[in-house]
Amino acid sequence: MKAEAARVQRGEIGRATWQVMGNRMRAHIVPLLGDLPAQSFATSDAQRLIDHLGEQGFTSTTIAQYLVLLRKVVMHGVHTGVLREAPSFPKVKVRSQPRGSFSVSEYRTIVAAARSLRGHSHPVLDGLSLGERFWIARELLAMPDELPWLIRWMVNTFVRPSDIKLMKHKHIEVVRGKHVYLRMNLPETKRHSQPIVSLRPAVRVYECLLAYRREHGFGAADDYLFLPQLKNREHAPCGAQLLLSLGAREDQS
Repeated sequence: MKAEAARVQRGEIGRATWQVMGNRMRAHIVPLLGDLPAQSFATSDAQRLIDHLGEQGFTSTTIAQYLVLLRKVVMHGVHTGVLREAPSFPKVKVRSQPRGSFSVSEYRTIVAAARSLRGHSHPVLDGLSLGERFWIARELLAMPDELPWLIRWMVNTFVRPSDIKLMKHKHIEVVRGKHVYLRMNLPETKRHSQPIVSLRPAVRVYECLLAYRREHGFGAADDYLFLPQLKNREHAPCGAQLLLSLGAREDQS
């Protein structure tokens, strides 16, 4: 993990990737194989990890990622002289599992629901007394005004939720030519190397959002697109969390 941390410092991998490695090491690899002498590691031990993860209900994609990490550990042993060579690893056939999607009518319903819920507070606030602490800040328990824009933004820009909370206006360029679209130079999180372009409807979403921001004292180049009043972006809910909040509010209704 120290060697991988050095890769984070060199910019070869993201810190989030390093954190996932540590989580996986602590959750399953070390508890299962940590007591095994390094020189005794064999192909059968890698198979034990596969079988263990399969019993836990992990998908083939996740199991393959665990094997990649285990192979890193073994190769680290080779590079440091603890092991003479790495044994062969079993292969895991990765099965594609397409993610679910919304129909056009469902998408419209979600956007309409988000508009109707603007400003609504989460029911948990009703049970909190004055001054009582809660694990989510009270100002985040109200449905943000920008939620409808956020949903439409996600659909028309293809930007991952983890990137959305880091996007600033300086990362966005409106292009008007033969085609109309947004060119987005995102802040680096997972080694972006090229700008991302959006669908045309994203331009309208952005222009409406920007006008709204400027009316409320935001919209400068270094202001965040969504929830700009929250300077600590570790506390800024990403798009997925806001959507979950929306679903929770509708369930209560």
